[in-house]
Amino acid sequence: ERTVAMVNLDMVGRVRDGKLAALGTDTAPEWADLVKHAAGVSGLDPSLGGDGYGPSDQTSFYEHEIPVVHLFSGAHEQYHTPEDDAPLLDMEGGGQVVRFTTDLVGALATRPERLTYVEAGAAPPVAGDSRGYGAWLGTIPNFQAMEASEGGVLLDGVRKGGPAERSGIRKGDVLVGLGGSEVQNLSDMAFLLRDHKPGDTVDVVVTRGEERLTFRITLGDRSRMAAPPTPPSELHRADHGDFSIGADPAAHGDWRPTAG
Repeated sequence: ERTVAMVNLDMVGRVRDGKLAALGTDTAPEWADLVKHAAGVSGLDPSLGGDGYGPSDQTSFYEHEIPVVHLFSGAHEQYHTPEDDAPLLDMEGGGQVVRFTTDLVGALATRPERLTYVEAGAAPPVAGDSRGYGAWLGTIPNFQAMEASEGGVLLDGVRKGGPAERSGIRKGDVLVGLGGSEVQNLSDMAFLLRDHKPGDTVDVVVTRGEERLTFRITLGDRSRMAAPPTPPSELHRADHGDFSIGADPAAHGDWRPTAG
């Protein structure tokens, strides 16, 4: 009863061009003004929209009629893999996120009235967190569109050496079918992947422009797939004064990350 809102920071370390997704702002009409004010303080350019459902921690709060907002800086090739190391973080963007969140939470804490909870339609079929182990397709969804309820899953890319890349799926494709079932949103995709096991061969349907393409793909094992180490030349160390944050994983020859 004392909880007035939930602010979820789930992957905010890769701010690009000042962009930040503020997902779930349709859960209360007051979010729009609060987010816009925080944007002015931080210099970020947030995108707003979406209900409170999604494969992250805000869903359980929203199901208890608590307005939520999920801050997210976007997917990338190292998303949810051990390769996502400190040298790759955007420290300047992280500072902007801190200022944004401080203003947002401060405004929530000092409001005289509660936010106005807005109920969405029925929850999409989320079957646990899509980040667990199991069948692996090797796609990088556009998580800034994760609150979309229909239209498929836009892909920001595919993981190198993964089943999707080997089949010919690529960045910009929209995944609309998997294993004979329709995929309307990210929750559908997570549910269907969890319904399969590594080694299953499935048809994956994507739209690419005006084309509708079907790929026959053997799903990988998330716990065994190894992602290639990030070349040192592609690592951008963030220097702060006389120290650097993080270490180059490629410097440790006996260390091999597993892809997510």
